[in-house]
Amino acid sequence: MKYDVIIVGAGSAGAPLAALLSDEPSISVLLLDEGPYYPTLEQLPEVIKTSYGSFMGTENPYVRSYPAQYSAQQSEPKRAYRGMVVGGGSAINGSVFLRGLAEDFDSWSSLGNEQWAYDRVLPFFCKLECDMDFGGYFHGKEGPIPVRRVQKNEQLPAARAFQEASISKGFIYCPDLHRPYATGVGPIALNDRDGTRINTAMAYLNPRRQRINLSIRGNVTVRRILFNGRQAIGVEAESGGETFSVYGRETVLSAGAIASPFLLLHSGVGPSRQLQHLGIPLVHDLPAVGENLGNHPTANLSFPSVGGTLHENLPNQVLLRYTARNSATPNDMTISLESRPSMLSGTPHARLALTLQLPKSVGRLYLTNREPSVPPSIRYGYYENPWDLQRMREGTRLSLCIAKDPALQEVLDKVSIPTGDDLASDQSLDKWLLTSTSTYQHSCGTCKMGVPSDRMAVVDQYCRVYGLESLRVVDASIMPHIVRANLNATCVMIGERVAAWIKEDLAV
Repeated sequence: MKYDVIIVGAGSAGAPLAALLSDEPSISVLLLDEGPYYPTLEQLPEVIKTSYGSFMGTENPYVRSYPAQYSAQQSEPKRAYRGMVVGGGSAINGSVFLRGLAEDFDSWSSLGNEQWAYDRVLPFFCKLECDMDFGGYFHGKEGPIPVRRVQKNEQLPAARAFQEASISKGFIYCPDLHRPYATGVGPIALNDRDGTRINTAMAYLNPRRQRINLSIRGNVTVRRILFNGRQAIGVEAESGGETFSVYGRETVLSAGAIASPFLLLHSGVGPSRQLQHLGIPLVHDLPAVGENLGNHPTANLSFPSVGGTLHENLPNQVLLRYTARNSATPNDMTISLESRPSMLSGTPHARLALTLQLPKSVGRLYLTNREPSVPPSIRYGYYENPWDLQRMREGTRLSLCIAKDPALQEVLDKVSIPTGDDLASDQSLDKWLLTSTSTYQHSCGTCKMGVPSDRMAVVDQYCRVYGLESLRVVDASIMPHIVRANLNATCVMIGERVAAWIKEDLAV
């Protein structure tokens, strides 16, 4: 059977894309994903419903991990993760649904991607959400994704104390972090309802799953894209030990910033030198595939709790967004207070998570073997730009200052990580950051969107792969640079945005 659209990956962008395309009865859609599909809430495993980001660092059938290097100074092996279930990262994340800032999208637009300016993407953010707290021009009320904030009277003691401590240090209270140019400390947007994370499969696919023009297939691994010359005509896939081919008018990669470039490379699309070295037949020389890898470096300061005031496995409730000293880009830093069951055993611990939202450093992903079973090399390149390290050093000291506020002293003991020796000097603190920095697993940028003259661009602003026909990438891969937020909401918006363009193209 030949489909109008084949979509590889049913995550934050792929699931909305497939669902919205199926709204047009004349368009047949095949959605493929490596993980299982649970078409009803009753069938969904409890761990996916209610576990907020605690999968990381654990063996779990719904998570796939890859060896990764965060910074060149880290000797211990690190990991990059992605969701292995229909719903993708939206089904295993921390339930944060924070939009990118207006400046992020206007910056994309300034690079020649005018279709992604803030005033053009805002309607899609509003369309996808059902905001339970705010209305008006900047918020939606009828979308499939619930958006809520934990209000002050419902906040956990530690979250409320962090908010109060931040205000006492001079930061303003911000009740709505989704408004343009929002800064300060306030409740963070979440996409859960009654304690259940609402992932994109639940929100978009499940209500449409019985449509005759929408086929959703889980437990399918796509091995390569099929081409006729420079035109994508379908994919070769494997399921249950059988290999098969399916064909479509349009092929879309929505497998995420790791798997989408990985699949392109194994299909012969990427740097010719790399592919020829590995013996992969070249379809199209596209040097930037796998380059421009972005992520959010995160330093976790650990504190024992006082008097059992922490709760495990709850989504973030409060976020501080601020601008680093001497920074030309506003709101390039965040601090949040978290508690995770995977952190430390024994005495309950909390962490102040300091995150660099706009790093200057970027990394790359590349193949080391022609066999698809061998994972790619993933190098994030944290702190290769010294400005990133300077901001994180200052942010660490600011986090410690906030932690010493009387409000937080009631719930947090003295910091245990970093140690006193780590904090003794700028040099020792830099060493701790270089060797201990973690990540929120917000990989992006590996199939960068840009104008034809941009040597680092892989797709145009309509997400069409340069030099090829009938092939698009629609996920976090396309981001020219990372947004100042968790990526989930922006990826859902990307799926919503591109669906209209594909409908137009297929109607011609």
